[in-house]
Amino acid sequence: ANRQGALVDATDSTKTEYVPVQSLELQEDTPVSVWLKGYSKPLLLCRQVFKNKDNSTGILYLVTADLTATYSSITTTYQRRWAVETYHRSLKNNTSVCASPTKTIKTPCNHIYAGEELDLVVVYRPSSIEIDDTVLIFFSNDPDEDSLVVSLTGSGVAPPMIAISLDSLSGALSTGETFTQLLNIANKQRRKYELKLEYKSDSFFKSGFFRLDPFGKSGLHH
Repeated sequence: ANRQGALVDATDSTKTEYVPVQSLELQEDTPVSVWLKGYSKPLLLCRQVFKNKDNSTGILYLVTADLTATYSSITTTYQRRWAVETYHRSLKNNTSVCASPTKTIKTPCNHIYAGEELDLVVVYRPSSIEIDDTVLIFFSNDPDEDSLVVSLTGSGVAPPMIAISLDSLSGALSTGETFTQLLNIANKQRRKYELKLEYKSDSFFKSGFFRLDPFGKSGLHH
């Protein structure tokens, strides 16, 4: 009803005077030929009057490019089209389609198109000391292809518990003398750990690796 139109009384639409559609003299159940402003070809327009559920009166202005259509065919086609709108409304209410992840930027970026490759980084961060099992499922829109399933298994282990008997070693030596002290390093967990040991002075620098076996067994590897 916000559109402007004019009854067809000439072949040139530029010479017509446009008025709001609701101002046109239209008989109910009778389509008439009109010009609509902004459209260069004649159209068929009809007015449908109906009762709403609250007994108020509603008016629809229906238009078609089929100049041979009848009032019945125009209103029937509109009713069929309205059924699609009802379906869309039900879809939104019952499936939360408005909250679909397809509306986010991240979702289109996760699609793999023909000829493309995607590197997927999987990060495991255990929250407890136990074995975790899960799966990654890759869905395809190809009806001939099944979903791809990748099994993932991770084991959360206890952090290192290393005990050292001394926090420092010291000794005063003359040139050529040697000095021995015992430094005990204990592994109090049930798995092996490797520690890198570096020791240096003004005259030399040396490094090596300790392999700490469970419950205190150790060895020095240069």
